[in-house]
Amino acid sequence: ENQSTNTCDSVYWRYIENMTLSTFTCFIIFFSIYLYLCRYFRFRRLKSILSKYEHVQLDYRTAQDIVVQSSIFEMPYTITTALSFALFRTYGIPTIARLLAQTNQLVHLDTAGRRAEDTGVILGEFFYHELDSDRGRMGLARMNYLHGLYGNRISNDDMLYTLSLFILEPIRWIKKYEWRSLVPIEEEARFVYYKEIGIRMGITSIPSTLIELENWTNSYEEKHMIFSKDNQICGEATLQLMILLFPKSMSRIVRKAYLSFVDERLRLAMGFEQAPDRMKYFINLVMNIRALLLRHCMLPRIYPSDFGQGPSSCPLNEYGRYQRTKYVFEPWYVKETWWNQLFSSNDHKPGPKYRSHGFKIEEVGPENFLGKGVEIMEKDVEKMKNRTIESTENSS
Repeated sequence: ENQSTNTCDSVYWRYIENMTLSTFTCFIIFFSIYLYLCRYFRFRRLKSILSKYEHVQLDYRTAQDIVVQSSIFEMPYTITTALSFALFRTYGIPTIARLLAQTNQLVHLDTAGRRAEDTGVILGEFFYHELDSDRGRMGLARMNYLHGLYGNRISNDDMLYTLSLFILEPIRWIKKYEWRSLVPIEEEARFVYYKEIGIRMGITSIPSTLIELENWTNSYEEKHMIFSKDNQICGEATLQLMILLFPKSMSRIVRKAYLSFVDERLRLAMGFEQAPDRMKYFINLVMNIRALLLRHCMLPRIYPSDFGQGPSSCPLNEYGRYQRTKYVFEPWYVKETWWNQLFSSNDHKPGPKYRSHGFKIEEVGPENFLGKGVEIMEKDVEKMKNRTIESTENSS
């Protein structure tokens, strides 16, 4: 009887052992297949871009398609963050910071949130929509009108410097923090697309190549990125606005985390304290782990991330206005839904206060310019249409 029991026990444990080995083997097989699928699909969109455009002479239309692909599918959050820091970096130039400080739109928290949202709305109109579409042209015309109000107070070099950061900062951030770097055609596409925007903005003396632009930008920073009180005011106001996205109890650690992304030249120009070395190490570690997980263990994005600004996520409503579906700081122009009414804080609940019925492009901007400049914008749009016709004729 004991021998029979021992035999049964032996068979049972052998069965359990085989089951364990079998389960482990299945796990290894399925996990290996999953990793292979992650890698295959991760690079499929890039391969598609290369096969479609690698041997094509880029114009601004094809360039925009490439830029948008990487921005809404491949690495949306890093690119959006890099563009936010690009604007932040311009505040390290005293002539830019002085003008912004004088407008009072950026330095007061009661207006800074709306200014940030309006900036995102205008930029989104000619980024997520084709540059030659009605929305693309109107968005760019609105930006030109608002810039034109300041006349010669905005220099061509300051405009060119700001434009250059929209090209260069995402490239730097992606190279440092993302799961892959941009390939040469993607970098060139950013240059071609934003150069066309610069031309439509009336910016002159734009360098003819990406390398020349990078050299010009570095030289400009070396000469002009120096400390001023206006730099500090604008930088601190923007930093405080970003910190408000987190609970008040986390403000000190969030400040240190943000400052860990600020390089030494910009830090000195804004008069910020140094971020602790431990925080810099921790941030780099987290970002590197994130990049590894995205590259090897995560399937790619299926749906575009356009931050509530794309054709499908920000459509024309029954009132002839565009309604957003997302926001960062304040819910300007965001449609009221049961979800955001239930889960938004009372201070940031979409409603009439934030014009939840939507926006018209000619209304975006400071309150005192609401609806103004329509005729000027229409003339600018006509210029853009003529430029499109000339560009099409030259390419054919």
